[in-house]
Amino acid sequence: MLKKLTIALTASIALASSANAAVINTFSNLAAFSAAAGTTALEDFNDSALGRFSYGVAYDFDGFTLTAAANPRGTGPGVGIENTARSTIDNTARLIWGSQTFGANGSGWGPQIEFIFDAPTYAFGFDWRDTDSTDSYKLTVLGVDFGGATTGGLFPRNGTSTSGFFGLVSDTAFSSVLLQQVARGGVLDDMSIDNVRFTPAPASAVPEPTVLALLSLGLLGLGAVRRKQRTA
Repeated sequence: MLKKLTIALTASIALASSANAAVINTFSNLAAFSAAAGTTALEDFNDSALGRFSYGVAYDFDGFTLTAAANPRGTGPGVGIENTARSTIDNTARLIWGSQTFGANGSGWGPQIEFIFDAPTYAFGFDWRDTDSTDSYKLTVLGVDFGGATTGGLFPRNGTSTSGFFGLVSDTAFSSVLLQQVARGGVLDDMSIDNVRFTPAPASAVPEPTVLALLSLGLLGLGAVRRKQRTA
């Protein structure tokens, strides 16, 4: 009896873990993203100090930190907050990287950029502009890659210099987002991100700890079986 209960408990936990896998929807339209995300916080970088980031240093913004590192594929231009004319989005300060703003360096790979949020987050989005039609990027959230292929990928994807919006909404809270360049044609031209939107998790939206509940019930069951065996 004890063996059967243990097997059933293990199977229940495995099924619950599988059922709790994150469902993440992506958006290229701000209105659709906003409808799905609900109320969001906004960081437009307009009150941020201008300048280049040092790799490996966490820079504080409203609701998150940003940390930049060299791309695993090779070194390249730096990243920082600037309001230059290159890859402008709304003629204000923004997160920017590329050879025009920070100078060509090494093999021209774009930096690896990590957003780490101050609180569990369910939605994340931003405006972007890329002046290099050979670029391709990926975002990694909860271990899932979006635009992970070395050809295609995210922004600009269609082979022309362009701009737009990208956002995602998850049914599972996440604490970080990693942005990496995965394809390039030569020296990296400028790329910008601005108007970052994100949704901290409201207390009512925190998912129930299903696995923990099942484990507690299982332990209670094991205890009952042992007591029954002692009195038998």
